[in-house]
Amino acid sequence: MSAIGGPPLIVNPNLQPLDPPSAFLTETIAQGLVRFDAAGEIEPALAQSWIVSDDGLRYTFRIRRATWADGSPVTAQQVAARLRAALSRASRNPFKPILGAVDSVTPMTDFVLEIALRGPRPNFLQLLAHPELAIVQNNGGTGPYRLARSEPAGLVLSFPRAEEETEESPTN
Repeated sequence: MSAIGGPPLIVNPNLQPLDPPSAFLTETIAQGLVRFDAAGEIEPALAQSWIVSDDGLRYTFRIRRATWADGSPVTAQQVAARLRAALSRASRNPFKPILGAVDSVTPMTDFVLEIALRGPRPNFLQLLAHPELAIVQNNGGTGPYRLARSEPAGLVLSFPRAEEETEESPTN
């Protein structure tokens, strides 16, 4: 894949804006709770499922069993911490003004996360699908690809190992 601009960098969107090459890289190696499919519709990503309350004020996400690039499991507590960082006073995330509708981000269990809103936002799931809200930790994410190595000609990405894909598919 090629993108016009400088070399892609893994950057924290809460500290600086993503340029187009870095946004493509982020979408490739890290996911948000949801993502856009090829038709622009919302589909599961890090969240395997979600429930929206009837009043549109609570979004409850079930986090799929996934691992970070270092092999450690992803927890709802880690996802909540990354989302809270996007909301923080110090955040420079370009979506921070829109995220003002978020009242709280609460891990309910290791794999369940609830986001409470101050008022209903019909496009809230679409907002969560943007690369600026991808869940990144220690310069890596949960895929769908892994950063294998950096070469002078560019970055080399790889698919997760077969056992990682099996681990990410919950049995219950």
